[in-house]
Parts: sequence; C-alpha cells; structure tokens
Amino acid sequence: MMKNDNIFLKGLNELRAVAALGVLVHHIELLKYDDRNASLNDTYSLANNTHFHHFIQSLGKHSVYFFFVLSGFLITHLIVREKKKFGVFDFQKFYMRRVLRIWPLYYIIIGLSLFVIPFISAYFGLFETFPNTYYKAVLATDYSSPKTFWSYLGFLSNYGLSEGITLVGGSQTWSVSIEEQFYLFWPVLLLFVFKSRPYLWLLSSIILIFILNFFLKVDFFAVFRYEYLFIGCIGGLFINSSYFKKISPIIDKKIFYIINILIILILSFFSIFDKYTQSFVISIFFLSFIILTVNNHFYFRSKIFDEMGKISYGIYMYHPFVMFLVFPVLEYLKTVIFPPSSGGAMIFLLVMQYILTIGITIFISYFSYNYIEKKFLLLKEKKYSRL
Repeated sequence: MMKNDNIFLKGLNELRAVAALGVLVHHIELLKYDDRNASLNDTYSLANNTHFHHFIQSLGKHSVYFFFVLSGFLITHLIVREKKKFGVFDFQKFYMRRVLRIWPLYYIIIGLSLFVIPFISAYFGLFETFPNTYYKAVLATDYSSPKTFWSYLGFLSNYGLSEGITLVGGSQTWSVSIEEQFYLFWPVLLLFVFKSRPYLWLLSSIILIFILNFFLKVDFFAVFRYEYLFIGCIGGLFINSSYFKKISPIIDKKIFYIINILIILILSFFSIFDKYTQSFVISIFFLSFIILTVNNHFYFRSKIFDEMGKISYGIYMYHPFVMFLVFPVLEYLKTVIFPPSSGGAMIFLLVMQYILTIGITIFISYFSYNYIEKKFLLLKEKKYSRL
C-alpha cells in the first residue's frame, strides 16, 4: 500500500520507459511504412491481422496520451502536497522547476532541428543518395519562415503542426508544448478558480471538451488535448483524499492490476469505439493503472526500466534525430554488404534499424541526462525544491 507521506511515487519511471519506447517503435514503423519498406504498420494488415495493425497505428498516440495523463496526475499531486505542507503555493519556484526540467533539452532539440539537420542534409551527399521521408520533409520546410521559427522556439509547436508546419527532428515537441502551456494556467485554476469543487469543475471540463470534440468537431480543443491532462488531474486530487486512504487497502489486490492491464491491451488491439472515444476511454484506464501502480510498491518494478524511465524525456526527444541519421546510413550499408534483391538485405535492414535506433537513442539520452540535464536538475533541487 502507498505511504501517503512519500512524495516520490515508485513505479512511475518504469511506466515512463514503456511509454517512451512505445512512441519510438511507432515512429520507426511509421518511417518504414512512409518509405515503402516492410513495416508492421502494413505487413500484418495485409495478412488480415487487423488487430495488430490497429495496435501499431495507435501505439504512438496512446503512449503520448499516457504521458499527458501522467503529467496531469503528477503536477496536481505536487501542487496539493505543497499547499498542504506549507499552507501556500510558491508559483515562482514552481515555474522555475518546470523551466529547469523542460527547457534545456527542449532547446537542444530545437537547435538540432533548425540548424544541424538542415546543414547535414545540404552538405552530406548520403542523404540525397538515399532520400527518405525525413530528408524530403527537410527540403520542403521553409526554415526562414518566422512562423516555423517561433512556433517551435516559443513552445507553440502543437499550433504549428495544426497549421501544417512540420520540423524534422522537432515535431515531437508538440506534446511538450501542450504540457508547458497547461502548466502556465493549471496551478491558478486549481488553487483559485476550481478551489471549492475541483472534482465537479474537472469533470465538467472533461465532458464539455469531449462533447465539443466528438459531436461538434471543434478543432481548437484537438490542438491542446487538455481532456487527457484533466483526467490525470482528477487522479492527482484523488490520491491525496481521505477517500483514497480508505479504499487503498481494498484496491491493493493483484487481480485489479491484472484486469486493468487486460482492458488496456483489449483497447490497444481491438477497435471498439471511434478513434477519439477509444483514446478517451483508454486514458481513463491509464489513470487507474497509474493509481494501482503507485498504490503497491511491488507491481511492475524493474531496475532496467527504472533507469530508462529517468531518461525517458531524452528517449522521446532524441529518437527522431537518431532515426534521421541511422536510416540513410543503413540503406547505404545494405547496398555495400548485400547484392541487389537479396533477402538478407531486408532482414539486415529491419533488425539494424531497431538495434541502432534504440541503442544510439538510449546512449545519447543517458549522456544528455547525466552530463547536461542533471546540472539543471541539481540547481532545481538546490534552489527551487519545496518538497
């Protein structure tokens, strides 16, 4: 059972690692599919395995929605705990903690995307010789456009993508932009506007957004995806409530954990609802899965995944840049090592795309976390930590 005086919720790093790898696998298969190479995104559907096809297609989206639910859950948990402990909430320190955690890596990625990737594409002939979807997107991007520059520099990439402004190596920042925008107003909403009846306000907001998205197709809310963050916020309030203390021993049963996993798997492999409703429903079970995980310190504990979870932000952010480099190099090596139309060439490509992309991404993320990001994290803990 979870100890309510412990601010560090165990088990979440493991979940972060799985979600980050889910996004990575989805993007590998998507790039292979876009380049008309053998891909799980289409091979299995051609074999009439539509369930696996559905899983691969929705894997990236659902993994990101899991991150949204987790972000809403954690940020609300921390706000509530700080308010309970000190009686007041320090907004300045809160925003500085967000800046020191998110901004350093974010701007490294934007720098790579705006300057390094276009330079490499222009001056290394390998990319022109073996052009893939990423390289073609680089050629199609107007890097001199202020709209491109400020969309990504100003944490507005979710809006930029909705306008068709893509950035190779940086388009994945759309979800980080949404979270940063959310962090700007959520503490104010929770502590002042939603203060008296937070559950009612949150549920009303979620239902309203769902109705506007599902029935009226209001694109404004599709750009921000706040319903998934709000779902997580309900969980952050719930685990700090007296009611949670009462039911915590009851739900501390392995059967609930297994049932929750099975429901998530069913929703991942089977298309039961329309796409939006499916994502909405699975996000509710993501929240219950998070609550069940932190409520029991023995569920899903892995030293390897715990370490990967610490660098999951880097895995999520760096992997498109790694894919941009790795895929053309492997295409070149395939032509050097294997004769044309060799069956071994395809196997080599499929295996090495995963080994190199995952391996290099983890290596870069580990280096980035320990030698760049950690300097800012230590400053965050030293000067701006409250709990």
